Amino acid sequence: MQKLFRSLEIFQSAALCDARRRMSWTEFETHFIVTATAHANDLGIGYFHLLPEDLGWVLSRMSIKVHRWPTINDRLWVDSWVVSFNRFMSRRDFRMVDAEGNVLAEACSVWVCINLTTRRPSARQWPEECLGADAQTSPELGDFPRLGAIENPCHIQIVDWAYRDIDFYGHVNSARYVEHLVDAIHAYCRANDNACDDFDNLTRMDISYLHEARLGDSAVLRLAEYETEPSADHPDRHGKEADFEILLGDGTPICRARFS
Repeated sequence: MQKLFRSLEIFQSAALCDARRRMSWTEFETHFIVTATAHANDLGIGYFHLLPEDLGWVLSRMSIKVHRWPTINDRLWVDSWVVSFNRFMSRRDFRMVDAEGNVLAEACSVWVCINLTTRRPSARQWPEECLGADAQTSPELGDFPRLGAIENPCHIQIVDWAYRDIDFYGHVNSARYVEHLVDAIHAYCRANDNACDDFDNLTRMDISYLHEARLGDSAVLRLAEYETEPSADHPDRHGKEADFEILLGDGTPICRARFS
């Protein structure tokens, strides 16, 4: 019988915490991706199942909302389930809970099936038993926001992809983008004698992957800082947000993101 729901246990060691002694944004996304990978294997649609067809999954979008930051020595569980799918893509949701069952973070994501040779989306029929929408309640993150181009950046920097940024598909790993975004926030803060507290206290990340990048590609990161107000849709919105885009040398956008 196929498993509609997957749970992985995590021990939050000091090595997995950032300088504020809490789980980093990169670790959040990585734990969600690892759980998604394990669940895809359970369902018979994982890497080695699709490889003979020259197919693979790539992350297209992810939204993460943090309710409480995991810290050193926390025991955590990440739950994942498939909400919907069509021939080209699927939506998968996540929840992170502590040992008492408290929800620490929620996430939703969109994954696209691509042909590994053409690097284009590829249609495939998926078994109905992959759908686990009834297994859990979906996170209340709303629709994925539209992330537009940066009009007036307050910070621009060159991105030099290193070998460590490249994954087994031969392109930049999705979690590595997040590292570069967070590093850019702190580079901007240091350059402006800002302690970065406003940015460090943001609790939501939305990220969209638009085009792949490879080792040797030149890229430019652009950051814009905005003041925000609470709204009916986002009553807990913080007073500041950071919007990003990363462009290839020819101007092609490869990633857009927002921390809010």
